Order: sequence, then structure tokens, then C-alpha cells
Amino acid sequence: MTKLWWPKFLKKPRLRFEKPRLKVPIKVPSKNFLLVVSLFFLFFTASGGMRLLSVNSIPQGFLAGGLMDQTIIEAIVVFGFLVIGFLGFVAIHESTKYIYRADTARVLLIIGIVLVIIAYAGMQWLILKKVPHLFGGRRG
Repeated sequence: MTKLWWPKFLKKPRLRFEKPRLKVPIKVPSKNFLLVVSLFFLFFTASGGMRLLSVNSIPQGFLAGGLMDQTIIEAIVVFGFLVIGFLGFVAIHESTKYIYRADTARVLLIIGIVLVIIAYAGMQWLILKKVPHLFGGRRG
């Protein structure tokens, strides 16, 4: 390999291009906060909150007459049942972590199953009260 001639009085430029670093103090929210916000948005959307925000006229009373109508109270009740069901599944999941403490695992499992059953039965009760003719009941 031949070495190229380079005069001694000339210096090779040594350039290092670095990415500019902007030091902006930004607080990153914790994972738990992001989880709670995303779950709130999920439950709000699943309970019909987006529809309530987009509809101009909202029926009054506890239950709306048809399947496609919804009141604010219905949305709040469904939101509560969704949260109860989610907490039940969290309790069931937590019960699997206590392998060597059978009593704690059993209590958490029973609490979780009861919460899930309450949430499911509550939603079924709400839909039965809302539209009874869907399940063969009288139109009322």
C-alpha cells in the first residue's frame, strides 16, 4: 500500500458532526399514570361516552326507550360496571401470584370472581330493563 504524499505544514481537518442536544426539561409521566388514563379512555368509550358527546339531544330519565338511545346515567352505570369487572379480573390475576400463600390466593380469587359476576349480572340487568322484548319479555 502506498502512502499518499501530504505536506507537513497542512493539517488534515478532523471534523466530528454531532447531533445537537436540546436539553428541554420534560417530565415523563409514569407508566401507572399512563395506564390509568388509557383505561379511563377505554372505559369511557366502551360505556358510550363518545356517543353522548356527539349527540345533540340526550333522553331524560334513568333508562332510554330504545336500544340505540342512551342517557347520561346509563353511561355512568355502565362505566361503573366495567370498572368493577376490570378490578375483578385484576384480583383474579393477583391471586395467581401467591403460590405459597394459599389462603391469600383463595381470598383474592373469590373476591375477583364475585366482582366479575356482579359486573356481568349488572350489565345483563341493565340491558334487560332497557329493552325487555329482546329476551322474550313483554314490551313495556
